[in-house]
Amino acid sequence: RLREAERNAQEIEAQANATGAAEGEREAQRRVALARIETRRDALRLRESHVERAIELATRRLDEVLRGPSGASLLATAIRAAAHALGENAVRVRTRPAERASIASALGAGPPAVEAWEEVDDAGATGVAVLSPDRHRMVEMTIGGMLRRRRDLARRTAAGVLLGKRDLP
Repeated sequence: RLREAERNAQEIEAQANATGAAEGEREAQRRVALARIETRRDALRLRESHVERAIELATRRLDEVLRGPSGASLLATAIRAAAHALGENAVRVRTRPAERASIASALGAGPPAVEAWEEVDDAGATGVAVLSPDRHRMVEMTIGGMLRRRRDLARRTAAGVLLGKRDLP
């Protein structure tokens, strides 16, 4: 009986060791999987911050270009495109007072004819908004407006360039 009890005890101990080893292996696998998930999450956060930084820098650079010597010409071209999209020969243009004279000069005699200039006192609103004469339709050609409408495209483009999957357009 003593030997039988010892054998039973050894079998129980062997089963316990096997069960413990299996549970230990499962726990180790779970921890490795969690570590991989955290590593991937950290990599995605880092990528996200790089994409946002790239968009911020590109936005700042576009703002510099639009405020620079060629900015009025670019905005005049944007006004013409917006007027065409609206199907109007005469439009209202909303812009900052500091940009009005240079844009008007770059636009020349038209088309489109600028029916009215509306002032925007937002110092950060680089660009123009082009409105139909009745003010019911508008094409916003500001950096902020373009970014709001095309943020997903900007993010995909920035990510592609940063990750070496595409060249700048």
